[in-house]
Amino acid sequence: MLTHALPGDVVLTIEPSFPNDLATFDRRTSRQIAAMMGHLVHCARADIPIEPTPYQFVHQMRVFISVCNLWVAKDRRIKQVWCGRNSAEPGPTLAPFIDQMMAAWAILHPDVPFQHPLDYLSKREQWELIPAEVRPLVSSCVHHRMCGLCKKCLEWTCLSESSPSVTSSWATPTTRL
Repeated sequence: MLTHALPGDVVLTIEPSFPNDLATFDRRTSRQIAAMMGHLVHCARADIPIEPTPYQFVHQMRVFISVCNLWVAKDRRIKQVWCGRNSAEPGPTLAPFIDQMMAAWAILHPDVPFQHPLDYLSKREQWELIPAEVRPLVSSCVHHRMCGLCKKCLEWTCLSESSPSVTSSWATPTTRL
């Protein structure tokens, strides 16, 4: 999404505590990527207790929506919120509580749309938007190494097998796609 961000846009990522070190990003490389693209990353720390159910992506969305809600309430200059998604991912209904949170968002922030601006693009098309010099810093593994077993690594394998231009450095922790 940084390829579509304008100078002065607030780039926010969340540094949550998730089970099994399933962080949503690596702070060092996320800042490095943002700097290469002319942006500064703001980090919000979220120490939210994890429910006993298995970890799922929708938990990340609940945390992200909650933190964005607080950020927008604090800074009324924010005019829209973007969140990543590609054309192969689930549509607006991720889970009933996400729908409820988005309904509450519409009431609390009627003038601040919560959008997925690149959801019409495939993961491959989104990858191709990333400048070539930034790509080596990008990883998809939820463990920040090429485990080859997680859902993100399996997606990465499919993407890289069909395109020789898909390369990444797995030797260092990196930001996920």
